[in-house]
Amino acid sequence: RVFPTAYEKELFIRGDKASCFMLDNGWQVGLLICYESEFPEAMRQCALDGADLVLVPTALGIDWPIVSRCVIPSRAFENNVFLAYANYMGRDASNNYLGDSVIVAPTGQDLARADEKNCWIEAQLDRQLIGRSRARLNYLKDYRELV
Repeated sequence: RVFPTAYEKELFIRGDKASCFMLDNGWQVGLLICYESEFPEAMRQCALDGADLVLVPTALGIDWPIVSRCVIPSRAFENNVFLAYANYMGRDASNNYLGDSVIVAPTGQDLARADEKNCWIEAQLDRQLIGRSRARLNYLKDYRELV
């Protein structure tokens, strides 16, 4: 059995901070890859850096559906951010990938989710939803008060 990070360690080097950038429309976007999104601290850092949306390209195997179905919605909810999790689908020589890409609202609710077939998903993101979710339960503000 292959662990999630076995071949990634051969392909990627560790950076020194989360990647964030600003789009022309004013949206602040965070970027994590695959396994990084499973760490609360990595997603929290994107949110603390001002991300409205976090993009996660990934290659999640079929053995790990809990990640796309439970962990990813939780990360969006606990950081009051939109999260787009784009997962590879199909097989290669040594892996079988889950698919199950998802776009999640800051409330933790799916806005769009792929099924078992290759497909395109999209969702309209309402930036005001970030403010409304933070007004209701502002994890980022409360986090700053705890640390």
